[in-house]
Amino acid sequence: MIRAGKLQLPAVQASVPEQKTQDSPENWREIGSQVTLKHQKPLSKIFAVGDDWQSIYRFAGSDISIFTQFEANFGASWQGRLETTYRCNQVIADAAADFIQRNPAQLRKAVRSVRPAIARSISAIPITGEQSKPDLSQASLRLLERLDRFLGGIADQWRTSSSTKLKVMVLWRYNLLDPFAGGLTLFENIEVSGLSFHRAKGLEADYTILLDVSEGEYGVPGRIEDDELLNLVMPQPETFEYAEERRLFYVALTRASRGVFLLMNGRQPSRYIHELAKIAGSNFRLETIDGEALPQCPICHVGHLVERKSKTGDRFVGCTQYPDCSHKSRLPKERQPIIKANPLGSETVLPVSNKRKLRK
Repeated sequence: MIRAGKLQLPAVQASVPEQKTQDSPENWREIGSQVTLKHQKPLSKIFAVGDDWQSIYRFAGSDISIFTQFEANFGASWQGRLETTYRCNQVIADAAADFIQRNPAQLRKAVRSVRPAIARSISAIPITGEQSKPDLSQASLRLLERLDRFLGGIADQWRTSSSTKLKVMVLWRYNLLDPFAGGLTLFENIEVSGLSFHRAKGLEADYTILLDVSEGEYGVPGRIEDDELLNLVMPQPETFEYAEERRLFYVALTRASRGVFLLMNGRQPSRYIHELAKIAGSNFRLETIDGEALPQCPICHVGHLVERKSKTGDRFVGCTQYPDCSHKSRLPKERQPIIKANPLGSETVLPVSNKRKLRK
């Protein structure tokens, strides 16, 4: 009726909360009515809140241009930026912000965290197996057991009561990766939950484990394309490669307040692992499932150095990502043993009582 001009309304103030801008086609009809109202009554005021970095429901009809091109839809406006996060520490916040803004279409922001930086709080763990596909379910269980043991050993630093546990979320891109089909394992020091990247939006945990951050059709970024009909009805299909997948990975990456572990196929690490390794620099840690530091390749940053033997019998140090990475060097004269590192890097665990309520 508004569109047809049959309903004349006085100037009003309309609010468009974040969920109205991103989550379902039904909400788009409401926004469309508000756009029509704005044209009918120029003095009407519309207030919208949202985060274009976390727009992850394009498959359901969500259109990120409502925010990235707000003035084109609603007219001249004032824009305020919410740039404080109460969830992840500053190391994760900085790396994630740099990662998402590599898409020039995303709005520019400088995110500040109320949590101090935790050095090396982004860890990548290559998993290999005799078969082409490593057993990531078993790897995630081993990592959970390791976390439980370590946190139990320093419980006096964080436990405020006998029933207190730290939260760990295991996240995956596609539900076929769910490692908890047989039920969740109970631990003494950690409370474990498992969710898809999409369902994890808006949630947080002390630690997160992201499964299969690898290349491949069901990897990260996902290669399963949207229905072609969707591109016909969307006003402006995105041109940046895997733009929605990048935002989805950003959502998964920023669920952790203290540390994130990226489990990857050691033979096919995701392109996003390559990016994070370069973005985070010394705060990116390559390690084994048991927490031993791996000697990181100085060229590709996602492979690690191992001793190899040439066709002539000479021994040298090469990268595990060969032939994609051809880095090699001579064996050092004095071989240094692998250092047994703190299972969680250089982190000092903060007391649970210091956790702030999530606001963003």
